[in-house]
Amino acid sequence: LQIEIVRVELEKLVIQFPLNRTDLTEDQQPKLKRAFELLKRYNSIHVDIVAFSDNRGSFEDNKRLAENRIRTLTRYLVAAGIAKNRITEMDFNPSLIQADPRLAKYQNERGVMMFARLRK
Repeated sequence: LQIEIVRVELEKLVIQFPLNRTDLTEDQQPKLKRAFELLKRYNSIHVDIVAFSDNRGSFEDNKRLAENRIRTLTRYLVAAGIAKNRITEMDFNPSLIQADPRLAKYQNERGVMMFARLRK
C-alpha cells in the first residue's frame, strides 16, 4: 500500500522547465519540496527519473536538455538529503514516452517525472 500511495503522489509532481533551460524555477518549489518529503518519509522507496521534451529542436538537443534536467533534479534531491543510490536517471527515450500512458500526455512538454519503486 505504501508504494502505491507514494507512486501516485510522485507521478502528480511533474517538474516543468522553461524552454531551453535546465534550472529549477521558483514556481516548481512546492512540487520539489513535496517530492523530498515523500522520499524522506518513505526511505525504502527508490525513484526512476524520466525526462520528456517538446518537439522543437533536434533529437540531440532535446536529449541533452532532458539529461541535464534529470541531473538537475537528482542534484536537488541529493543536496536535500536523499541518498543518490535511491535515484535512477533514465535515458531519454521518446518512444518510451509515447508508449507509456503516464507520460504520453506530456510528450510535447518540457519536464521530468518520478516513478516510485521498492528497493531491488
